[in-house]
Amino acid sequence: MVHRWLLTVGALFLAVALAFGVALMWHTSRARALGTFTIANAGGACEHPITDGTRQIVMSKNDTRSVGVTLANGGRSTCKVTVKLEAPHFQPSSESADISLAPGEKSRAVSWLLTPTDQLGDFQVKLKAAHDEQIIGIRVTSVLGLSAAHAELLTLIGTILGSSGITIPWLYSIFAKRRRGVQPEDAEEAADDDAQNR
Repeated sequence: MVHRWLLTVGALFLAVALAFGVALMWHTSRARALGTFTIANAGGACEHPITDGTRQIVMSKNDTRSVGVTLANGGRSTCKVTVKLEAPHFQPSSESADISLAPGEKSRAVSWLLTPTDQLGDFQVKLKAAHDEQIIGIRVTSVLGLSAAHAELLTLIGTILGSSGITIPWLYSIFAKRRRGVQPEDAEEAADDDAQNR
């Protein structure tokens, strides 16, 4: 009796496992077919070539920095891709390079040297290759590493303190002479008298 019961439970578990296995295989084949369909519709080997690149740069307005991307060919055939640079606030402002990628090539770097114009602030540079686009954020600072707002603030503070640096010693000398009991006009006359006596 116990053997018959164990045989029935074993057969029931086997039937459930077979049903589950058949359903899993059917879903796997559907997913594989969908994946093949997606890859076929995604384009050729060089439709999405950008794999890595520079993300953010901080540079002085007198610096020259390199920006670039890394390209890869995941396909089985050689392909050509045009990489375009769009950098409106830099020199060069726009350029392009035609690159040929061998099958399976995983690391081809393309870069440009950028020099900012005289503007300070935050800018974007775009690098495009086929259907991919990479945006690089660049902050251009003053020679001392200051942003445009900080440079304006320090200019204002320097103007105020610069004029104070001349005025404060002059006012101090006047008040010091008054404290000693000498009027400023008397001090000028005394200085003239001293100059004549020599």
